[in-house]
Amino acid sequence: MKISFEYATQLQYENKALRERIRLLESGETLLCLRKEYERLLEEKEREIRQLKAKLEEAIRQSVRNRENWFQVYEDMEKEAKKTIRRKEAEIRILRKLLRETIDSRDQWKEKYLEQLHLRYNAETALEEEKGKNLKMRAQLNRDYENSSIPSSKTIRHKKITNSREKSGKKLKRQKERS
Repeated sequence: MKISFEYATQLQYENKALRERIRLLESGETLLCLRKEYERLLEEKEREIRQLKAKLEEAIRQSVRNRENWFQVYEDMEKEAKKTIRRKEAEIRILRKLLRETIDSRDQWKEKYLEQLHLRYNAETALEEEKGKNLKMRAQLNRDYENSSIPSSKTIRHKKITNSREKSGKKLKRQKERS
């Protein structure tokens, strides 16, 4: 069994490295290096944790501020909405009062209108009756004695009756006696 030179050299290097490692482990230097590395990594992680905690606290504070601001905005909006509601309710009360007054006024005017309409119908009926009487009276007035029982002397307008007698040319007796 022949061991090659390269293989032997490699084994010697590994042997030397392992002896060095054993020496360091026995002396505690490696442990110190490992502990320093561990502490360095631990400090780095703690620093990261502190930064993240600070960011988290700032985010929480910001969230609280935002929530307080939103509550303030909400309260302001709620107050404004309540003011608007109160104002609208007051307007509604005024409009309802005005509506009641308008309805009462309308009812009064309706009653007056109906009363006036009734009076108008009565007046028109009386006028029609008087027109009928007037027409009847005019008809009676316009009638002459010829077709009524009233003598011609009693009529208001005396109608002149034309003389339809023809003259004979003789003198009347009365005229003879006077002459």
